[in-house]
Amino acid sequence: MTVFASNRVEHPVVSVSWEDADAYCRWAGKRLPTEAEFKYATRAGTQTKYWWGNGTPGTRKVANVADAFLNEKDPGWAIMEGYNDGYERTAPVGSFEPNLFNLFDMTGNVSEWTTDWYDAEYYSKSPQRNPKGPSSGEYRVLRGGSWNNEPDNVRSANRNRNTPTKRDDNIGFRCAQDACPMVRIRTFMGGGSECIVGRSDRSRAGRIRRRSAEERTTCLLGRPSDPITDPGPVRRRAQHAGRECGWRFDAGSCIGHRYAFEI
Repeated sequence: MTVFASNRVEHPVVSVSWEDADAYCRWAGKRLPTEAEFKYATRAGTQTKYWWGNGTPGTRKVANVADAFLNEKDPGWAIMEGYNDGYERTAPVGSFEPNLFNLFDMTGNVSEWTTDWYDAEYYSKSPQRNPKGPSSGEYRVLRGGSWNNEPDNVRSANRNRNTPTKRDDNIGFRCAQDACPMVRIRTFMGGGSECIVGRSDRSRAGRIRRRSAEERTTCLLGRPSDPITDPGPVRRRAQHAGRECGWRFDAGSCIGHRYAFEI
């Protein structure tokens, strides 16, 4: 039976090894998140045991973890007392409330591979900013907890690990991607006018602003909101650490200026 015939196409992929997950992320032009990134995203600015608080969420549907429904179908599990998420095993992605960063399923559903090797003492000696994990090890780190994990194992601070070849029906993954850098485009023409491009990780996320003594024109990436001239689309690209970040925009009044890229 295919995953489509089983009506589980919206469920997280499971039974993938770390090697499988890493290979897929690379194929997609992305990567696995680091353990530090996953923890930060799971906490979503909170300092409590779970992103929703320190105990049972009551009637709120916040995560797919070991609960009353699982214990009813398959007795004997250590569960989050007083909580029923409605699923015995995995749930369709996005079935529960997002956390305060608007991210879904950071807790529960499936434990997720990170890029880090496991070292129990790593964070006593790691860099303070953006630690990347040890350079080698025996196990890879898993984060988030799953549908069959007891309350202690779905805490935001909980660390789990397994061999990179391990496959199980409660292990999955998600992709991460670096954002392109903030880029400034300066124009050199009378009046010292300037075009500024905002963060470029999404094709229409930034703004271009032309500043001069004579006028101010604001253009959104895409088409200018107040074009003065529109001779056609302009493409500008910047290189950063061997990676290309691109834009396509109609620059309106910025057309005809000479550009220099600063990263």
